[in-house]
Amino acid sequence: MIDASAIILAGGKSQRMQINKPFLRLGKVYLIEIVINKLKEIFDKIIIVTNKKNYSRMISLFGFGVKVLQDKVADKGPMAGLYAGLLSSEYPSAFVVACDMPFLNKSLIQYMADRRGHYDIVIPESACGHFEMLYGFYTHNCLATIDNHLKKNELNLKSLLPCLNVRYISPEEIKKFDPQIRSFTNINTREDLSKFKNGIFH
Repeated sequence: MIDASAIILAGGKSQRMQINKPFLRLGKVYLIEIVINKLKEIFDKIIIVTNKKNYSRMISLFGFGVKVLQDKVADKGPMAGLYAGLLSSEYPSAFVVACDMPFLNKSLIQYMADRRGHYDIVIPESACGHFEMLYGFYTHNCLATIDNHLKKNELNLKSLLPCLNVRYISPEEIKKFDPQIRSFTNINTREDLSKFKNGIFH
């Protein structure tokens, strides 16, 4: 097991899908269950951060063996979810992921965990220079900076990067474990959902 918590952010508004994604069913399971089950194979502490509207249902469905939290600051997006999750983490670091990412790569996550060292954040960087902020490790050292950004209403997670010590996982490193770069795929639209159900993403 990796010595970190795993935080699943499940408080988004699912505007493109127009369905509440945490409760989206894929056959007999929910989309978020796929994420939970993969994370349980490498983390012993799972935290789901959701909004007030979804909290009771999330508790009833997934509250056994998984900690479910509400955002401490409403309507502040992933920044607030990250803050609530890190505050609740029993470990000094946590792996953070979105609830709609069913292609988590356990070997890549382990590789990232092994490179935490003295860094505050460990995140992948794509070939086009995009940072996968919701597929990364964050430590408690980030909390003061996140709190400051929330107070200033600076809610883009990328705004944390210049303020903290970051280890970027290069495209070359990523491809050693995920040659087709599927790890970061989100189920954002009904077309994505159809592809997933038909196995096109696999």
